[in-house]
Amino acid sequence: GIYPHAHYLGKDMQGWAEIFATPGQPAHKEWLVSIKDWDIDRQSVYRYRHSLRLPEGTVLHMRYTYDNSNDNPRNPHSPPIRVRAGNRSEDEMSHMWLQVLPVAPTSPDAPDPRLLLQEAWMRNRLSKTPTDRVSLYNLAAALAGEGKFSQAIELYRQDLQAHPDDPRTLTALGAALEGSDDWQQAAQQYRQAISLNPTDRSSCDPRYDLARLELQHEQFNESLADFKTELTTCPEDAETHEHLAQALGATGHTENAITELRQAIQLAPSVAEYHALLSQALDAINQNAEALTEAQSAANLEPNDPDLWNNLGVLQARAHDPIAARQSFLHALQLQPDHAQAQANLARLQ
Repeated sequence: GIYPHAHYLGKDMQGWAEIFATPGQPAHKEWLVSIKDWDIDRQSVYRYRHSLRLPEGTVLHMRYTYDNSNDNPRNPHSPPIRVRAGNRSEDEMSHMWLQVLPVAPTSPDAPDPRLLLQEAWMRNRLSKTPTDRVSLYNLAAALAGEGKFSQAIELYRQDLQAHPDDPRTLTALGAALEGSDDWQQAAQQYRQAISLNPTDRSSCDPRYDLARLELQHEQFNESLADFKTELTTCPEDAETHEHLAQALGATGHTENAITELRQAIQLAPSVAEYHALLSQALDAINQNAEALTEAQSAANLEPNDPDLWNNLGVLQARAHDPIAARQSFLHALQLQPDHAQAQANLARLQ
């Protein structure tokens, strides 16, 4: 799609692509938009009937003509006045936004082409305005998304030199450090971001990331404290309840973990993982019937997950329902023929 935009004085709006199909050969011109009599009341995103491919090396052009005279019936000023560039309706501007979809990569290991597009766009913006914070932050985010953590870290630190008390950038730096396997430094950045406004909503993201990181590295007491604070300071979130349940389970507080998992399911009932974790917790305290119900819910929500069907089969066998257990194990093996646990469980059942 394309979004051409001007104000009342816009007249003739042209946009085209100069496409070089073969290196060294002359380009051909492909029209993107042509409006001979612009009307601001008809501004819109125009959808192409057929998609248009813009290969690498394509150059985009736009040429807008304006009419600031009495002959323009849409001119808001009579007699005409001097008009400047700006965002007010009586000012003028020229935009030509394109909605594009990158070609899907052929290799599953290739980076997301949308990130490559964002990287190129932000580098172009920074070449014109090197101090633009939005471009700097978005470039770092794109690089982090591509797994180029060292470059992202450098850019986030560059921004923090000028703005050391920005919790958003501190949190993003922590995530990039975490991605580079420097989790201690990541935790330090999260703590610094939290310390700026510990009771403000700006502390929600870094505290969640810190608590999750602590849980991952078996710092259970610290993780418990941070997740509990998260739930009192920030809006209720299903993932926070689920991670708190994991920390509670790891410290032997199974009943409390079950309470948190029920809360997570209440907030996000369609997440199979929450039902599966609740099933495991219930099974651990011998609430077998409800554990079986939750395992069935998990398998129904994610019918293509062989692990969930295998776990369901185990509980069905324990509930003395060998027919249902056999069907569940066979379904797991249908999804993943080399599933070792399902193979062993089926053999024991027979």
